Amino acid sequence: MRDDKLVELLREAAKVRVAEFNSQEIANTLNALAKFGLYDDKLISLLCEAAKVKAIEFNSQEIANTLHALAKFGLYDDKLVELLSESAKGKVVEFNSQDIASTLNALANFEVYDDKLVELLWGSQREGCRVQLAGDCEHFECTREIRSA
Repeated sequence: MRDDKLVELLREAAKVRVAEFNSQEIANTLNALAKFGLYDDKLISLLCEAAKVKAIEFNSQEIANTLHALAKFGLYDDKLVELLSESAKGKVVEFNSQDIASTLNALANFEVYDDKLVELLWGSQREGCRVQLAGDCEHFECTREIRSA
């Protein structure tokens, strides 16, 4: 059961404080709005603008969740997608299989094909899978060890 009054109060509070949000708070708020199907044009616009300023700070999960939320809304912001894609390229070793799937799915929904990002994400997934099949360790721990060696 959803408390509409509480939801409205939280949305209004977020609009006032969005400039103070860190990358996790931006991604979580967009993701929550998308999960509940609460399209608030003003709040989403403010969150997207804040995300553009802080895109470099987003970690892999925040990138994936933000792109996924935008895709759920059918909201393509070319500058934000570009900034998050660029940020993702430098953090590809952080991406787990869910982050990769969400990111690629969102980009596909936007009909955006970034050759370099897809190559990096696909390559990291393939390398992780080879390691997982070859050893007795966790997929992502192995991947990070190989990359740092």
